[in-house]
Amino acid sequence: MSLKKLKCMLTANRSQITIFERSGKFVESCNTIMDYQHLEGKSVFEHIPMLQSIAPSLSQLQMQDAPIYLPAVSEVKNSETYYVDYHIYNHPEQKDYLVLLAMDYSEMYKKLIALQQERNELMMKMETDIPDA
Repeated sequence: MSLKKLKCMLTANRSQITIFERSGKFVESCNTIMDYQHLEGKSVFEHIPMLQSIAPSLSQLQMQDAPIYLPAVSEVKNSETYYVDYHIYNHPEQKDYLVLLAMDYSEMYKKLIALQQERNELMMKMETDIPDA
């Protein structure tokens, strides 16, 4: 198995590609993480809150501009919280299209959040256990 095939196999269930027009009209998605089939013929800006908030910036994204990176965006699907890193690229072949790459890092972010919570609780406990001088 080639390295490229192995990479694709190991990351396939954690990544999703969604293509949409600069105007916001949905084009297609592989629907690995979030099911966007219901967006066919609709505006992603109206149905994906994270994109709606940056729509003006996306319409001005130039071909030479660096991708937009939005880490640890919280998404809820079937009452479960996911943490997704989003990268928004210019489509390499279609200048009127943008590519949304979503990477599901839920497991990593959930562990990090739990660790941060433990640290915060320990710090609060230490502050309340300090004897008066």
